[in-house]
Order: sequence, then structure tokens, then C-alpha cells
Amino acid sequence: MHHIIQTIMGWKNRHLYEFTINTLRFADSRLVNEDFDDLTDVKTVLLEDVFPKTGTTAIYLYDFGDGWKHQLELIEISNAPQNELLPSLVSGQNACPPED
Repeated sequence: MHHIIQTIMGWKNRHLYEFTINTLRFADSRLVNEDFDDLTDVKTVLLEDVFPKTGTTAIYLYDFGDGWKHQLELIEISNAPQNELLPSLVSGQNACPPED
């Protein structure tokens, strides 16, 4: 999901990031390797495990220096093929902030 957000925002994956869902924190493996006990490496979980049902929300924090914070919400789960490119961005406000 991090790479999808990077593409949508036009960013270049130059900074650390983390996702928070309820009390669980999933982070860039570079943070996990620095012995933060409460972080789980994002590469060890599946999206369907952390977004199990519609209405699930998460906070995505990117670039801890600038602190770009995004709220994500799962609005639909579909196993049927769609005649559209997925994933899709369904809403947002204002212009995208620059990478740095």
C-alpha cells in the first residue's frame, strides 16, 4: 500500500513511513531493524489481515521530519473482476504536497 500511495502522491519513496491501525503499528523495515519493539515490519503482513472489513481505518505517516499524515479507510471489498484500473483514489482535497 505504501508504494501505491507514493505513486498517487507523486513522491519518490525517499523517507521512512508507518501505518497505524487501532493500536498496531506497521513500519518500514528500516525502523523495525532499529529495535523499536512495538513495530511490525510491513513486509510480514498481508493487506487483507490489517484491513479485514469495510470501515477499517488506518493512519499513514510519511516523512517523519515533515510529518505527512493521511487517513485511509477501506470502503469496499470485491472479489469480482472490475472493468476499471485498481486501486483507485475516490476522494481527496487540495493539491498534493511536494516530496521535500
